[in-house]
Amino acid sequence: MRRRQRLFYDLLRLPDGKTTRLKTRSLVGLLPLCASTVFEARSLARFPKLVELVAQFRKRYPELIPKVVPIDTGFIGYNECRLLSILNKGRLERALRCVA
Repeated sequence: MRRRQRLFYDLLRLPDGKTTRLKTRSLVGLLPLCASTVFEARSLARFPKLVELVAQFRKRYPELIPKVVPIDTGFIGYNECRLLSILNKGRLERALRCVA
């Protein structure tokens, strides 16, 4: 991810081993969105093991929490739906801005 533009770019690996970023907007920039899902409140009640695993993850990897959106905090939307994503709020918003 580029710091200045804060976008994800393709990486081209050349035969001599060098790499260069391709400054094109492609589906590569949207791939992190594939690792996002929405859970309804009733799903959390039906799958307590999932809630337990998220709690264990938070305890085991506290340094990663600012980089992701955990299911129990952050985006609680319409009808108590919750977002679980490998992108935190800022990165998610930037990725979606590129699509809009």
